[in-house]
Amino acid sequence: SACRPCLQHDQPSLAARPETSAGSYTTHRDTTARCRLSLGSYPRTNLADARASAILTLSKVIEGENPARAIKEQKVAAHAAERTIADLADMFFASTEAQLRKDSTNLHEEGVWRNHISPRIGRKALSDLKRVEVRTFIREVAAASGPRTANYAQAVLRRIYNFAIREEMIEVNPAQFRQLFKHQSRERVLTPRELACLWSTFALGKSERGLGFSEPTAISLQLCTTTLQRSG
Repeated sequence: SACRPCLQHDQPSLAARPETSAGSYTTHRDTTARCRLSLGSYPRTNLADARASAILTLSKVIEGENPARAIKEQKVAAHAAERTIADLADMFFASTEAQLRKDSTNLHEEGVWRNHISPRIGRKALSDLKRVEVRTFIREVAAASGPRTANYAQAVLRRIYNFAIREEMIEVNPAQFRQLFKHQSRERVLTPRELACLWSTFALGKSERGLGFSEPTAISLQLCTTTLQRSG
C-alpha cells in the first residue's frame, strides 16, 4: 500500500507510506537532511488521496523545493503575524536570557525600549517590520534624541529580534545592519598638569573635610588612578 517514487541516491527522493491507522505521511530527502511531511489524518484523507499528495510533493522536491520547510515557514509567519513588537519585547525582558544579565543592562535597555522604540513601532505586527522602516525609525530617533541614542535603539531592537529568531518566531532580523551613525568616543587623556591637580585634591581629601568625599574614598580614587582601574 506504500507509494515509493525515488531518484538517484545523491538526488532528492521521496517515499509515502501509511504511518498508522490514524494517517499517512511522506519523507523526502534534500541535499542536507531527511524531512517528514504529514499527508493528512485517516479517514479524512484516504490512501488514494495520500498517494496523490505524495506525488505532488515529489514534483516539488524535483523542482528544488522543500515542502516540509515551506510549511514550517508558513506556520512561523502565521504565529509572528499574531504578535506585536511590544509582545516580543515583553517576552524578551521577562526571559531567562535577560535575567542572566546585569540589572543595570536591563534597566538601560528597558528605558531605551520604553522611551524611544515602543512609542514609534511597538504596536506594529512582529512580521510586518521591514528593514527600510527600521532605518527610517533610527533616523527619527537620531533627529529627536541624538545619534548615540539612535545607535542604542537599533542595538536593543536588534537584540529583541535575535531573541525572536532563536525562539523560531521569525526568520529574518530587520534591525541587522551596520550602525547608521559613527560612535563618538567621549574618552580623553588627562595632561600631566591635570593629573597632578587631581592627585593633590585626593590628598587634601584625606586630611580635610568639606571637599565632598571621605578619606577612604580619596584613598580608593588614588589607587584607581595609580592602577588605571575603574572603581567598583
